[in-house]
Amino acid sequence: MNKQSMCLAACLALIGVADLARADAVLGVLAPTTEAHVEDDEIAAVEALVQQREAARQSQDYATADQLRQAIEQRGIVLEDTAQGPRWRRRT
Repeated sequence: MNKQSMCLAACLALIGVADLARADAVLGVLAPTTEAHVEDDEIAAVEALVQQREAARQSQDYATADQLRQAIEQRGIVLEDTAQGPRWRRRT
């Protein structure tokens, strides 16, 4: 396979993945992950907010913890406090 054929195959594969993602956005048939459709930088931002909120809660600064929860929820994230610590997922 020559270089042009390889590039064409790669482009067609990317188009197929994009089409599949668009179809799943409508049909919802693919299994979601915990951080479904969340970009890496957004994951890092959410994790940072969750850690800041947890630190505020441990310091009994509940007003700040509540503000951080609101900021997290405004990003479309559902935050759950569990005995093992906070868990989050994308709101569906």
